[in-house]
Amino acid sequence: MIKNGNFFDALAGLGHSEEFFENLDATVPGFRLERIVSRGQTSPPDGDYYEQNWTEIVIVLSGEAELEIEGENYTLKAGAWLNIPPNARHRVTKTSSETPCVWCAMHIDEPKA
Repeated sequence: MIKNGNFFDALAGLGHSEEFFENLDATVPGFRLERIVSRGQTSPPDGDYYEQNWTEIVIVLSGEAELEIEGENYTLKAGAWLNIPPNARHRVTKTSSETPCVWCAMHIDEPKA
């Protein structure tokens, strides 16, 4: 099945009060394509980290984001991408709010839920 869309569709109404997550495609086993819209949201400030046993590649399509991965800080501006390896402790420390931070996230070798 052919699927298509636009990462910027309906953007004006998304991500204002809570970060917006949308699964765009999961037709290939072990792969999931996700759109995320952030407007100033970050990981919980109490120090919780994400840690998953699959690879995640994120691309910032608009806006900016800052991430901490295994104690290292990364700044991503529009067009920048980052490979988060399996089991890497990571969190989002900042996202732009005036310009929405629109992410493309590709989850690779993700186990079925």
